[in-house]
Amino acid sequence: MVLLVGRSREVASVLRPGTAGLVFIDADHQREAVEDSLRLYAPLLQAGGALAVHDYGHPLLPDVKTVIDLWCFATGFRVVEVVDTLAVVRPEAERLTWSI
Repeated sequence: MVLLVGRSREVASVLRPGTAGLVFIDADHQREAVEDSLRLYAPLLQAGGALAVHDYGHPLLPDVKTVIDLWCFATGFRVVEVVDTLAVVRPEAERLTWSI
């Protein structure tokens, strides 16, 4: 495990696509920033990998859940588990199979 702390663009730029088993995202909670984080980090996942996104469903941060739900629908990912305000998001194998 490697812990990288910094701005999303800077951290994502030092990682290779397809190499991360888990990416934990707790970043800016504005709509555009959430969209940007998802776009930056999803390609880093290896097969079977997951995104763990903090503040999903937080009542004071509604953009996080809204953006994640819309992004999942559009990209073939799905929320597989939610614990408190932590969502685990993974690609749906079936959709990825036919969309590649």
